[in-house]
Amino acid sequence: PQLAALASLGGPGQPARFPEGLVEPVARALCAPDALVVLRGQRGSGKRLLAQEAAARLGQRILLVQARGLAALRPGELRATLQALLREARLLDAVIVVPDLDDARGGAGESDELPEPVRALAANPAGPLVLTFSGDRLPRFDLRPVLRVEMPQPSLATRAALWLDRVPDLPQAGAELLAERYAVPGGVIDLAARAALAHQPPGASPGVDELDLAVRHQLHDRVQRLGHRLETPYSFEDLVADDDLLEALAEVHACVSERRRVREEWGFRGAQGVSVLFSGEPGVGKTMSATVLARSLGLSIYEIDLSQVVSKWIGETEKHLGELFDAAEPGHIVLLFNEADSLFGKRTTDVQTANDRYANLETNYLLQRLERFNGLAILTTNLGKAIDPAFRRRFAYDIQFSFPSETLRAELWRRAIPARAHTAGLDCEALGRRFELSGGFVKVAAERAAFVAASQDQPLTMETIVATVERMYRERGKLVPIGRL
Repeated sequence: PQLAALASLGGPGQPARFPEGLVEPVARALCAPDALVVLRGQRGSGKRLLAQEAAARLGQRILLVQARGLAALRPGELRATLQALLREARLLDAVIVVPDLDDARGGAGESDELPEPVRALAANPAGPLVLTFSGDRLPRFDLRPVLRVEMPQPSLATRAALWLDRVPDLPQAGAELLAERYAVPGGVIDLAARAALAHQPPGASPGVDELDLAVRHQLHDRVQRLGHRLETPYSFEDLVADDDLLEALAEVHACVSERRRVREEWGFRGAQGVSVLFSGEPGVGKTMSATVLARSLGLSIYEIDLSQVVSKWIGETEKHLGELFDAAEPGHIVLLFNEADSLFGKRTTDVQTANDRYANLETNYLLQRLERFNGLAILTTNLGKAIDPAFRRRFAYDIQFSFPSETLRAELWRRAIPARAHTAGLDCEALGRRFELSGGFVKVAAERAAFVAASQDQPLTMETIVATVERMYRERGKLVPIGRL
């Protein structure tokens, strides 16, 4: 009875689809009474299921012990509780498994030591012990012989099979589409399938759209604390850009869409993810192009709030960035870093203060994390030369957004003024020829002029727009409306 709130007996679960040769070494290790098996992988990757299947091959079950509850035991009750755990494991012929031990180490896993109750449990060689972790940093294991297993990412074919296991009525093409779009482990697939099935009428089966939404709901909570989701109302048809830029964006789209097939089926080596740098003057469409890419790929895009990411405390910035990249790792989120030069700036070789030293450490961490990132990260900057050269080398695509030509500016004016707007005598070609405005300023000028015209109960005319643009030049310190704005 004293273990009712602390432990539970693991029963048969969903069928596993582990790679050949993954279960057998774990099962052999569990034959030794003093073995310590350490399973590491992202949440939902099947660590608990692997321990259960390995124990089943030996005719045993697993006794799951809550990590938080074990770490919270008071010294006076520790000895009796550990004796009860060992007794139950022996009577039930079960292997003790402590899952998600990161939760008992403060979440960040900063300590190099196991929690004292776990160390006391490991110090008693009365049977094999399995510990699971989700973070990269593991504590020291010096009490038993250790077998460490890294949980692999399910392959494209395995993910499609897992979708069909959970939703048998799902078409094969739909399962392959979800597997291609989301490189998620089996645990996330199981949760998404159960959530989608719960919202269907009795006897009905969810489709691809319902399952797609369910996957997003499982995954997006972690990034919402450090960023906000952007709307994606625009498509490629809404972009006004030169052919080189459109071709570059189309290439990025093809890369993200087909990267897993090229890596897994064609055998090309390299990172699964894509990192893109957008450079250009303000208002040329960098953020809009990022949202267009996200919409065309069927992904959500989150603009990262740098005020929440960057911290004055040593190590906190790296911790926040690690959380961000982990959340976007499966490829289900596009990370957008606007004004990225403030975060990904050049490292200094002239280290004179502690601030210089730790700024370099943060940049070095970003370089390493970007190298291992498997999702899509888009960085925008108005100051391309301020980006560290080592960063530029790591970008698969370094896209320059040029200032719009006269022809493109005329098209921007036409797109900025809706067809149903009350206008009179507008000449978009003349506006594009007269004023060197980027797309962002064209949109602002058109709206400001429309407000003036509506307040005067008059149509939108050339005179109103010209007066508005000239006022915008003066607001920015230019006495004559000449030059780029």
